[in-house]
Amino acid sequence: MKFLRYFLILLLPAVNVQAHAPSQYSKQVVVPYVVSYLGIPIIDMVQTIVTKDSLVTISYDNQMRGFFNHLVDLHNVYGVTFVEKSYQPIRWSKQIQEGDLDFSLSARRIPGKNEVRYSDGTKRKMPKGAFTVFSATHYLEHMAGDPEKFPLSLKIYIDGEIWRAQVNRWSDPTHSQLDDHPPGTVLLRAVLHHDGGKSVVSKNDILTGHIASEGSLFLLWVDSNGQIIRARFGTFPSAVELDLLKN
Repeated sequence: MKFLRYFLILLLPAVNVQAHAPSQYSKQVVVPYVVSYLGIPIIDMVQTIVTKDSLVTISYDNQMRGFFNHLVDLHNVYGVTFVEKSYQPIRWSKQIQEGDLDFSLSARRIPGKNEVRYSDGTKRKMPKGAFTVFSATHYLEHMAGDPEKFPLSLKIYIDGEIWRAQVNRWSDPTHSQLDDHPPGTVLLRAVLHHDGGKSVVSKNDILTGHIASEGSLFLLWVDSNGQIIRARFGTFPSAVELDLLKN
């Protein structure tokens, strides 16, 4: 089961949200991705993005694929709603079915306060301007095209804990991590460090547990259209990758 912990980390979202201009009309986009370990496709991830009234709501449905579905019982669904222009989260949730772990949890940011209220009644402080993991990923995707924004530091809120993400950017096509990608692709490298707080969950899902880990490393490749086309956690030979499934 240890290898599962590495490739589940890459369930971080990778979708171009900035392309959806503010509108009073609802728009829905479904984007499929696949997670691979040692070059073997392991997990299907389907993202459903709905944009309406300047808000973006995204769900991430993750299931083991094919043969692996008979080996590991896993069906986790994550969700987030954030403001389209600022990427600031309004509410988020997760429904976890992972082996013996079976629970759901949702949270909502209290308007006008630096506070979050959870579905179980728990309240926690959330720093002004902080992102969740998912809204932060989309924010980085949006900012990738502007070299003046990097390096940057983000506050990330994860189940009651506060994390700081240090992010750097590379665009030189001769970079060893960019030479096999389309022209105009940008590489983002983010490292997480704990800044305080206590988790509201005593036993968390694999994805969240490993994201909320000191020194967690993420590599994100963003193409010239502003969409993440690949993500990687770890280093070879144990690196795990998330890739966009192209039509």
